[in-house]
Amino acid sequence: MLEFPDINLLAVLAAAVVEVVIGAVWFNAPFAFSGPWLAGIGKTTEQVAEDASPLSIVAAVVGAVITALVMAVVIGWAGADTAPAGLLVGLMMAIGFSANTAWIKDGFEGRPLQLTLINTGHDAVILALMGLILGAWQ
Repeated sequence: MLEFPDINLLAVLAAAVVEVVIGAVWFNAPFAFSGPWLAGIGKTTEQVAEDASPLSIVAAVVGAVITALVMAVVIGWAGADTAPAGLLVGLMMAIGFSANTAWIKDGFEGRPLQLTLINTGHDAVILALMGLILGAWQ
């Protein structure tokens, strides 16, 4: 029977913080992808601000913690106990799960290619960095 590995909760929290911070910069900073992302979703900065609620931020933080916890379990099962090994697990999860499903859904939904690239690029970066942190910080 597969057992849950020991998990470093500080590493999980650090990985979750990295996801939230990178997401905030990735989608909001003018020097990052704010403009093209807004164009891709067909909204203005003001519309996004109007739609935002404290619940959205809570959901982002809780989601980041869940992602980091699941990644920590997978990294533990894989025996990826170094930064490069964790990075590889994160990239594999990004390609195999996040990017793959996004490309399929976005294709069927007719979303702009640029939006798909922005979203899957974000996921690849955060999952790779989360894997790196969790692999290094056992």
